Amino acid sequence: MVFFEECLRVRTFHKGEDDVEVAEVFLAIGLLYEKKRQYVEALVNLEECLRIRKTNMGDERRKLEVTQTLQNMGIILGNSRD
Repeated sequence: MVFFEECLRVRTFHKGEDDVEVAEVFLAIGLLYEKKRQYVEALVNLEECLRIRKTNMGDERRKLEVTQTLQNMGIILGNSRD
């Protein structure tokens, strides 16, 4: 997790808080938390990923990324109730 947090810090510094590369790090962190069954932390990170992706939702590829993030969030919510 330390490496992801450092990556997030560096990318945010160089790219800005709303860059799609920053969203990718939030996604990776969220999926890691999901694997560790820490569902609240997973959703917090995916929500931030979703916020950034919605901000950058100009073309069809970006719209697909938004739907993929929503799908991941749904899966995590479902897993958290098992």
